[in-house]
Amino acid sequence: MSTLELLSELRLLGIQLSTDGQKLKCKAPNDTLTPRLRSVLAERKTEIISFLQEGERGVGSSVGRIPIIARDQNIPLSFAQQRLWFLDQIEPNSSSYNIPEAVELTGVLDLQILQQALEAIVSHHEVIRTNYLTVDDTPIQVINPPAPVKLEIVDLQQCLATEQPAQVQAYLYQASRKPFNLATDLMLRCCLVQLAPNQHIFLATMHHIASDAWSMGLFWQQLGQVYNALCAHKPNPLLPLQIQYADYAVWQREWLSSQVITQQLDYWKQQLINVNPILELPTDYPRPAIQTYAGQITSIDLSPQLTADLKDLCRQEGATLFMTLLAAFQILISRQSGQVDFIIASPIACRNRTEVEGLIGFFINTLLLNADLSGNPSFQSLLGRVRTTALGGYAHQDVPFEKLIEELNPRRDLSRNPLFQVLFNMLNTEDVNLTLTGLTVEPVIITEVNSKFDLTLYVKELGNSIHLDLAYNTDLFSPARMQDMIDQFEQLLTQIVAHPDRSIQSYSLVTPAATALLPDPRIALPQPIYPPITETILDWATRTPTHPAIIQADQVWTYQELATAAQSIARYLQSAGLLIGDSVAVSGDRSFGLIASILGVLLSGGVLVNVHPHLPIARQQLILSTANAKYLLAAGEIPYRNDLSEAIELIDVHPDTGEVIPTQHSHKIFNQTIEQIRPLPIDAAAYIFFTSGTTGVPKGVVGTHQGLAHFLAWQRETFAVTPT
Repeated sequence: MSTLELLSELRLLGIQLSTDGQKLKCKAPNDTLTPRLRSVLAERKTEIISFLQEGERGVGSSVGRIPIIARDQNIPLSFAQQRLWFLDQIEPNSSSYNIPEAVELTGVLDLQILQQALEAIVSHHEVIRTNYLTVDDTPIQVINPPAPVKLEIVDLQQCLATEQPAQVQAYLYQASRKPFNLATDLMLRCCLVQLAPNQHIFLATMHHIASDAWSMGLFWQQLGQVYNALCAHKPNPLLPLQIQYADYAVWQREWLSSQVITQQLDYWKQQLINVNPILELPTDYPRPAIQTYAGQITSIDLSPQLTADLKDLCRQEGATLFMTLLAAFQILISRQSGQVDFIIASPIACRNRTEVEGLIGFFINTLLLNADLSGNPSFQSLLGRVRTTALGGYAHQDVPFEKLIEELNPRRDLSRNPLFQVLFNMLNTEDVNLTLTGLTVEPVIITEVNSKFDLTLYVKELGNSIHLDLAYNTDLFSPARMQDMIDQFEQLLTQIVAHPDRSIQSYSLVTPAATALLPDPRIALPQPIYPPITETILDWATRTPTHPAIIQADQVWTYQELATAAQSIARYLQSAGLLIGDSVAVSGDRSFGLIASILGVLLSGGVLVNVHPHLPIARQQLILSTANAKYLLAAGEIPYRNDLSEAIELIDVHPDTGEVIPTQHSHKIFNQTIEQIRPLPIDAAAYIFFTSGTTGVPKGVVGTHQGLAHFLAWQRETFAVTPT
């Protein structure tokens, strides 16, 4: 494993390395620095220190510090910002990229200090007070000076206590979905809902062009720091930032023009070269022509025991919880879609430089992790594949998703996201972490959600359990299907921890709830018995011999006449040596002789092969050859009769009478004709039909007399087919 890959793995585990002279300093969460990793760090200490000190790329960073740029120039957008700006031009007044979070504040709230704290944060981070204008058809950043923050206050104290929750949710939903004007608005909007003198709900909404999940965490943390300091009559505790987001945006564009980005792009192109970007999950509703973001969430908490078992499996296999859950999720998606190679994306904070760790801004990137479930591997083998893919992705995380789309140039489809439709998000940011003097703070859930993708699985560790949120597009999926899906994921995980060495196809997706609805596969289903179609027609001829069976123009055949002609052909074929299961082709235009030939073949025990006379001659001959036809009943002219294989015996049938047209060979057979048609097994093959051959070669499919009888009985009952 290279030094870069090793540092990527440590980063995945939350382990941060730094140097102090020739000392290697390590900061790690509890239980993540296993004996194996301690040993690896001890063995490779010198090269890791050298790698970090020489200013090589660490875990995705680059040489040198990010410089501070002059503000008297046209400042470009970062690649991620440019994509959101472009989407805003296509769909203005959209709230799809609003990031709302709310908290309930109980206690004495100082509105003036809250206002000052908000303004301190806006002053501290230029990106919040940046607008996005167009100069010469190119978007640029315009950084505005610090300005007052409008804190909208809504008084709901007069609402009945029973009505307040609904009123609050309605207001939060409306306020959080109010669109931003990127050219004029502050990228932070704050509202305060007053429920009682000492009870408020505070809503902060930022636009994604200036924020991400990490940034929202910084916002709450810094809001608490400033509020508490001002309450204690202390100065603003926020230290000057080393750089601002605009500096990062310029540096990113310059750095991405280097050789490093070329190497990283080559990696991603190689990874994604043969992967299908379209994931065809079964949907409950037709996919809209234009992608929508209407969303809903279904959730589940894994038990503490299952959570502990998953962590034990991670330790045994040398993998992270992220890798293990992603591998299991890949199995679920594969089983749902029937595909073994596809892409599941995963976000990454992309804050691998010290200058940007305390900076509010849009840094998050999207990694495209190709899933390879080919060959029905064991879960352990699949986990090894996922580990390799994840480490490779993290080692090449600096390529912006927007740059990758530009390079790969996938076919644009307004109905779905390019390159991927499913996201896996392992949340490692804290919930709203806010402590305010004199106040109790509780997060507030905003019930309405957007779903930017078909599916997003959010994973978060809560105490000794794992919480799963499955966000889905409600224009594609029903709540019942999504509940089943998240239950299936839990069922899958339970089997994986018990038997990680089993093949991935051996795991069952049948949940306890579904067991009660599905039939027991060990119990044979009752099967109705229907006579073969040959018996049905002969029985009809016995009961109603004079009833019309076939009409063509002014000519009529009764059931007795049809049965007589068909039985004659069947006896002829048996006399000619036909065995049950031999293929017999029938060709001709619509005529009495054609129908008599079809029924005659079925009566004889032969396997019917219909050959349409107006197909291309080469296609007709291919069907005859593929079906291994021994006889060809021709109720009409056959243009290639002289080119027939010697293995096929041609038998001409009169189109109007259904009689075999005598030849020197047929006279001999008629003299030996048999009186009794042999009985026909119900499970005997009845016919071979051929596909249209869209793949180049038509493929034959065999149907039995039993299947044909079942189908025709179902058709008669379902569509009420009667003699009329």
